[in-house]
Amino acid sequence: LQVYPSAANFVFVELPAGVRASQVATVLEKEGILVRVCESFPGLDERGLRLAIRRPRDNDRLIQRLQTIVASRRP
Repeated sequence: LQVYPSAANFVFVELPAGVRASQVATVLEKEGILVRVCESFPGLDERGLRLAIRRPRDNDRLIQRLQTIVASRRP
């Protein structure tokens, strides 16, 4: 995962090659975690996700789930 610095209450994450943001977002949504797929943003592709910064325990849960999902989807 590549996480880019931000001055707002969200961060942009680029997923590894072969991992589509839309697939990750679908899995997270089923668990009650909402993220923004950024493939429609100019200059970005199917690997971009925007994550909101929330409470520490929510962020920890998101990071844990994101790592697990990405690890299971890598080619």
